[in-house]
Amino acid sequence: MNGRSVGPRCSGGGSRPRCRPVVDRRHRETAPDVEALGNPVNTAWIEQRIPKGRKKNCIARRFSRFQPEDFRQGESRAVARGSAVIETNSPNSIADKDRRAAILATTHQLLLAKRSAVNKRILTVLARCLVGLTASAALTGCIGGMLERREARIRSETAYAMWQERCKKSGEFIYRTVDEVEGVYLLKVRPEELNFGNQFELSDPYGKDMGGDGYIKSFLRNSYRRGKEAPESKESFPRLGYHYVEAEEQNNGKLYRYTGRIDEPWKTNSAALEGYTRFALTATPASNRTARYGLTYEDISTREEREYWIAGSLLRIIDLQTNEVIAERIGYMVDLGQGNRAGGRSPWLFAADHACPDFHRTPNPKYRVPGSSAQSWQTLDFVEKALRPAK
Repeated sequence: MNGRSVGPRCSGGGSRPRCRPVVDRRHRETAPDVEALGNPVNTAWIEQRIPKGRKKNCIARRFSRFQPEDFRQGESRAVARGSAVIETNSPNSIADKDRRAAILATTHQLLLAKRSAVNKRILTVLARCLVGLTASAALTGCIGGMLERREARIRSETAYAMWQERCKKSGEFIYRTVDEVEGVYLLKVRPEELNFGNQFELSDPYGKDMGGDGYIKSFLRNSYRRGKEAPESKESFPRLGYHYVEAEEQNNGKLYRYTGRIDEPWKTNSAALEGYTRFALTATPASNRTARYGLTYEDISTREEREYWIAGSLLRIIDLQTNEVIAERIGYMVDLGQGNRAGGRSPWLFAADHACPDFHRTPNPKYRVPGSSAQSWQTLDFVEKALRPAK
């Protein structure tokens, strides 16, 4: 007998009873040990993962049918066919590769053998063992992802706490107001290229407004036309603008006086839509500065703050005759995503939603927009509170 099948045992009625081979249990203990056949599988390791009962006996008997060369040949074929599985990284990569190779070899032999209910059960057990090994690598990746998310959450909470601490010294501070102001002088003009995601560039992302000529236009009369859907409130100013702006040209350093005009292209260009208008600049060279009040900005972020994606800003209005600071605004904002760029995300644009003071002109939430959209015209809004434009 030697552990061979002595005949089928059938159960169930009907014309097609279910049968399974029966093993002479008197000779079960004579079945060769798996390791004795040269199989690199750790028997104890396998048995810990195989449910107790008949399945353990079945798999031991199936292992006993193969000779060492069968395992070696099957292993080489399994390695070739299942390299994607075997090469999976795991904490014990060498040992796990050997185990997976042996399991795949046995699986391959069983697939070539005659189909039977026992074979199917053995393949199920082997699949569970293989999944257990492969899952160890997946579990390692899962744990790594959990640790990364935990670290990101801690960084975000730390950044938020730092930002709230700096908000205690932020705000708008108006020391003196001046009426009937005709024009202003811009000590610094914001560059054309705005900073949307450079973490350590000290370009004052909090004070981001329009850049280049757009920044100059924003201070001129009639450059902004208030929409009917945004009623005025006591907290906001009408954005009237000034009659002129003086600034040095960024390329050559020459002083210019800028005024605004309304162009009507449709009158000279038949391709333009009738009634279409646009605001344009007129630049006139100036020999001397005539505006008494100047405006400048500065990025006051520290290296530590930028490490946590916090941007600080200082905006000042200065009496150029006395060097007196008439008004100043100190603001901070933070990106709680900590520089995350998933989906094309721009960190400094999202940071505008967590700013102190915020960029909204009205406290009515009905007219609120995303913080980054409300940043435009923010400089004029603050300046008009201290330097009230002439009618």
